[in-house]
Amino acid sequence: MSSLHADPLGPHSDVVSTARFLLDAKGRRTSRKFLVEGPQNILSAVENGLANYILALDDSEVVEFAQKSRLKVYRINEAASKSLSDTKTPQGIYAVCEMPDLNLMEMKVKRFSIVLDRISDPGNVGTIIRTAAAFGADSVIALAGTADVWSGKVVRSTAGAFAQVPIISGVTEEELLTWTTKNGINSLALDGNGSTLMNSLDLQAPHIWLVGNEAGGLTDNLIHSATTSIKIPMMANVESLNAAMAVGICAFASFTAQDK
Repeated sequence: MSSLHADPLGPHSDVVSTARFLLDAKGRRTSRKFLVEGPQNILSAVENGLANYILALDDSEVVEFAQKSRLKVYRINEAASKSLSDTKTPQGIYAVCEMPDLNLMEMKVKRFSIVLDRISDPGNVGTIIRTAAAFGADSVIALAGTADVWSGKVVRSTAGAFAQVPIISGVTEEELLTWTTKNGINSLALDGNGSTLMNSLDLQAPHIWLVGNEAGGLTDNLIHSATTSIKIPMMANVESLNAAMAVGICAFASFTAQDK
């Protein structure tokens, strides 16, 4: 590590305290920054230009890569590492990252995007972001009431994909509908009572998928405002699919339709 920051910083140092502030949702909102833990996620943040600086217990390939990328690296001690982690087994390396500065009204859909309406489980949100990146989605749009996309649980669940697909959060339903109307976006609402089976869709044109809360689904307003309400065909004795699984099926269908 750089000799300028070779002395290990403790949990009460200004640098560590500032990073620890990002464990709290309010800290993330006010600073427009978030904290990333673990080598895989940090490598993705550095590669995609989101990382501001690194805090690490030890030297590693990720630390070396960060230094080559001209990022400041602070050495921290065990107590500092434990104070920065929200897991039972701290990984010993952290990055303070900048939230992307994105404006919904300026975003275009060239392939497909995924809209999350009040998805509450962080694991589901992270898996959906990872799925979106895997199948080439233009963006993930999280409406107000969805689990914090920049929380540690969500970021870990993305396995680095948080830095590989544009993510916009805190969007209101009204803002979303204004955007879709202004841009003439074809919106497909996942609904157990949908009028159209997914396997009958032509997905070659740009579109967005709307996926709702795990228990209650999409709001009535979103369903009624959508171009089409979509039902995924499945066995009659199965009531519904996990939200992340449903998105996986839809994203794969979009990917294969558009890459023929």
